[in-house]
Amino acid sequence: MNLNQINETRKIIVIDDNPDIFDDFCNILCKEEDWYGLDDIEATLFGEAVHRGKSRVHPEYELAYAAQGKDGAEMIKKACREGSPFQLAFVDMRMPPGWDGLETTKYIWEIDPDVQVVICTAYSDYSWEQIVRQVGYQDSLLILKKPFDHAEVSQITIALLSKWILSKQASIKMNELQKMVDLHTEALWQAKERAEVANKTKSEFLANMSHEIRTPLTGIIGMSEMLLKTPLNSEQHSYGAAIYECGEALLAIIKDILDISRIEAGEMSLEAVPFDLKKIIEDIVLILTPQASKKGLTFIMDFDPAEPRHVVGDPGRVRQIILNLAGNALKFTIEGGVKIKVREETVTGDVVQFCIDVEDTGIGIEPKMFNLIFNKFFQADVSFKRQHGGAGLGLAISRMLAELMRGLLTVDSIPGRTVFRLQLPFPIAAAATDTGTTTVKEITEIAEVRGKIHPAYILLAEDNKISQQLIAAILTKEGHQVDIVGNGIDAVEIVKKNNYHLVLMDVQMPVMDGTEAARIIRQLGYCNLPIIALTAGAFPTDREKCLTCGMNDFIAKPLKQAQLLNMIAKWLPPQFKY
Repeated sequence: MNLNQINETRKIIVIDDNPDIFDDFCNILCKEEDWYGLDDIEATLFGEAVHRGKSRVHPEYELAYAAQGKDGAEMIKKACREGSPFQLAFVDMRMPPGWDGLETTKYIWEIDPDVQVVICTAYSDYSWEQIVRQVGYQDSLLILKKPFDHAEVSQITIALLSKWILSKQASIKMNELQKMVDLHTEALWQAKERAEVANKTKSEFLANMSHEIRTPLTGIIGMSEMLLKTPLNSEQHSYGAAIYECGEALLAIIKDILDISRIEAGEMSLEAVPFDLKKIIEDIVLILTPQASKKGLTFIMDFDPAEPRHVVGDPGRVRQIILNLAGNALKFTIEGGVKIKVREETVTGDVVQFCIDVEDTGIGIEPKMFNLIFNKFFQADVSFKRQHGGAGLGLAISRMLAELMRGLLTVDSIPGRTVFRLQLPFPIAAAATDTGTTTVKEITEIAEVRGKIHPAYILLAEDNKISQQLIAAILTKEGHQVDIVGNGIDAVEIVKKNNYHLVLMDVQMPVMDGTEAARIIRQLGYCNLPIIALTAGAFPTDREKCLTCGMNDFIAKPLKQAQLLNMIAKWLPPQFKY
């Protein structure tokens, strides 16, 4: 039923064992009678001639009659099937020998619960409480006492029909709105699915591009590192150092882009381990002090000895944020210095809210830029961007990481003074453990190899020629014997022929990849042979994939000489160590 049908129909059924009652309703609702309009009243008041006119008091109604409740219910059912339902039923209370008014009403509402019902009675057969108990409370039910008052019948009819029409109109509108909501919801779901597909495609693209970029970076960074350890004149050394630094800068940008992607995809996981907050800041000061000294700047830490220092959280990400803020501060400070100040703000239970301020005496930031500088790929001063470089991702990542840790990163600045304020909540560590703290040497990846080791027989499975050359050069310089293959099938076959002490296995290789090769090697019974994954994959799932297939450990490209040698020393059997 549409809105036009609702507005056109005025169907009423009278159910009464006395047919004269039906005639009464016809006379009341369908009879033409004299009517005085407002114009006539006005003419009378001012003594003018009255023009009497004929008019129907109400629009015409379509009235139907049934002598018994059961017959009336059948007529209502048929009308519903035909799509032209009754809106109003006048039902007699007593209709022997059939159903009485209450029973008839119950059946009517079982057929069509929207019908407005008026029970007509000359007696007090039931109290209102008894009626409610039998038919339930309904705002579609009225009681009309006989004999009828014509005006009362007319008013009840108009009111109940209007109520039914408004209810139906509202229902149709609600259905239309629901359809619109469903359509929009479906569109949103489709958009969400497209976004998820796009996000997955983006992640796969970034993973592939990371692999493709990291592989040549292995050669650039690794070979320049090797070059710098050979006899060079000052000019040659400066060229080699420039190549190395450019490779490191490119690697930092790649890491930032991957961090942004992981955070946006909800794939960034945080550790919850005990660590020494003060030691992390001390390490950052040690790392950046040479840079500060080169510019003639001071670089100090202010950590109150009374403050708790052993907390639980993700030390790597905390270090990443503070190191980025302090590095930026040194970059944009020409004179004066930088200070990292740590203080306790609030304590709730065993959780301490720390406030870590990184303050500098640099160029300052305009207030209108306070929020913009945390946007991706944005820098407050384009000229400084040209002078100092950078992709404009560091602050965006820092704020995202702070929010992941339920913290806050803000900035306040005036010319000559800028303060980046990092607020982070940390549970206090149960004991003064330091399991999550990395030393400065490990941070800068210049750690000494873990003790001296005897030469070993090592298999390198790697398809990239430059990586083969680099890794082989690092290992042979340490006295190790190295065999090289370019795919997983050859790796499996050569492992069966020779007694290798350790395998370095690239993950992505033609013919057969490294994970499948490692799985087959384990199935062949080589359970104690250390297999170290070499991969340009940089996502946590890459590490999990390597460990699941039976590899012992994981090195992400571009690898460093000390990193590689430390890993080999870690996994070679004890007899190879002095």
